[in-house]
Amino acid sequence: MAGSGYDIDIRGIPSDFASARALAEEDKFKFESFAVELCHPGFKANVHQRKDGGIDGKGVLLHPILEAEGKNIVIVQCKGGPPNIDQVRAFDHKIMRTSHVIAGVFITLEKEHWTPEMKKIADRLGTSKQKHSATEYPRLQHWHIGQNDLKLKKSTMWAGFPNLPELSNPLSSKELIIEQPTFWHRM
Repeated sequence: MAGSGYDIDIRGIPSDFASARALAEEDKFKFESFAVELCHPGFKANVHQRKDGGIDGKGVLLHPILEAEGKNIVIVQCKGGPPNIDQVRAFDHKIMRTSHVIAGVFITLEKEHWTPEMKKIADRLGTSKQKHSATEYPRLQHWHIGQNDLKLKKSTMWAGFPNLPELSNPLSSKELIIEQPTFWHRM
């Protein structure tokens, strides 16, 4: 507060694209947490920054996948700037080689950050299907911050999720009732 003798820096959850971009430039880890939980309320961002090969969060499937016994995790990786093809290949490898991972969502700040070469990698991974559904889900997909309107109010239903099987609530592990993003619970 100016003139009070205190240096107070008031921050909050980005409410528009410009503030999301500023957070990505200012604090990479806080941006990752924001982006992971903005992407889908079934995702939980890492609480601490880890050396885990770029995994920034995860979600757990509520129901099993037909051809993937024991695979019930969706992993998330986030980049505030343009990713390179090697990062997407490494993420693809993590999805294919980790025993409990069924799918992954690669989050970028902007749509243009996902190149045709990256889309080919995602297409090669194919799809998976739940036991009692004909719906197929991409195993690797791209989601960008602009896919959601950041000017939402707390009571607004959340839309623009990636195409995923139903995820459990990251706070209770029970059915997820989508009303608002999980990061609102921490306000």
